[in-house]
Formats: sequence, C-alpha cells, structure tokens
Amino acid sequence: MEYQTKDSENPGNGFDIIDSAKWINYPKGAQRLIFVAAVSRLEPKVDLFQRTAYDETGNPVNSVLEQRPKETTLVQLLRDVYGAFNDEEQQYVDLVIAHQYTKTSPDGIFYVPKTVSRGEDKGKEVVQRRENISVMPLVVFTTATQSVAKKDLVSEEA
Repeated sequence: MEYQTKDSENPGNGFDIIDSAKWINYPKGAQRLIFVAAVSRLEPKVDLFQRTAYDETGNPVNSVLEQRPKETTLVQLLRDVYGAFNDEEQQYVDLVIAHQYTKTSPDGIFYVPKTVSRGEDKGKEVVQRRENISVMPLVVFTTATQSVAKKDLVSEEA
C-alpha cells in the first residue's frame, strides 16, 4: 500500500470507497454498508492514496500512514452509514476490512459509483468500470467487530 518511487514499474494500490446505497452490484433494500477495494493507482478516479508528491530524487515525500485524504467523502460516509463522529470530541475511528465477506464478480467486472470531484461536471454521479478486484466491507472497529479483526489477522498469517 505504501507509495513507490516515481520510476517504479508497479505504482502500488489505492482504495476505491463504495457506498452500497449507490452501488448497482448490491441488493436494493439490504443493510447499507461501506465497501472498499484495492485498485491500481494507475486506474482513474481512485478515492484514497492515488497520488503523492515526490522529492528531487523520485522518492515519495509522504507516507500513506501520514497522509490525510483531501476529500471528506469517507468521513461523511462513516457519519451517514455507521453514525461515527456524532460526538464532537471524537477525533478518529479505527476501521476493519472484513475480508471474510469478500465479494467477487462472476465475470470479473464491477461498476463502481463515483462522484466527479472537479470540472464542469463536479458533483455528478458516474460509474467507473473496475476489472478483477475484490470488494470487502469496511466497518468501524468496536468490541463487536474485534473477533472479526482477530479472525482476519489469523487468516492472513496462515
């Protein structure tokens, strides 16, 4: 996930953030969730960690661990979907990617909802085609999700 050097053949991945209420691949009327998918930084319209600045030697200036997203889309989704940040004193939430509920597409194609962020179409809802990605729920870490996180860590180490 970390940024690579500017001349790297593999630029690494960023994240698409998907609101299930806008997603055609999600059943209508089902519980609203936020989904996440790792996608190549070379793809258009990647929501998180697509770009960074580089120093004169071609090394990334920032780390993904230090960078904050410019858009507040994820924060607003966390408010709307999970009720996060309703307390004015809450500065952060821990998030868990629920790998055990991974969704794949039989034909390898997902149509991911996006909102145009600049230009004359700013604010317009569009769809971006993504191929060969896995989509997983992104949930707020609580004591109820703690066992989910432990299960994920064990399966990743195996």
